Amino acid sequence: CQGDCDNDGECQGSLQCFQRAATETVPDCLGDGTSGTDYCAARLTDNTLFLKGDEGSPAANFPLGICDGDCDVDANCEQNLICGQRTGVQAVPGCEGLGTSGKDYCRYPSLS
Repeated sequence: CQGDCDNDGECQGSLQCFQRAATETVPDCLGDGTSGTDYCAARLTDNTLFLKGDEGSPAANFPLGICDGDCDVDANCEQNLICGQRTGVQAVPGCEGLGTSGKDYCRYPSLS
């Protein structure tokens, strides 16, 4: 895990930039890191829940793809996806993992 990134282009190889507002757990990384610092991390699968941004920032990451968060409305997600609203760590249909508590993720509307 490497920090501080603003987008996937700043990460090496297949690592992706995991966006954080505070000390959200970065997948497969140890420790809390620095609050608010975004880290390059390995995404286990394309369907693994992964924080890519929040409230439209960073703009380069929006619209969000499948199993990407944090979305607030369907318009934050790519075409044909919806923003799956949740509280806690409820399962997101079609996605793997728990994600970050209280964060919402883009998903296919046909899955329930």
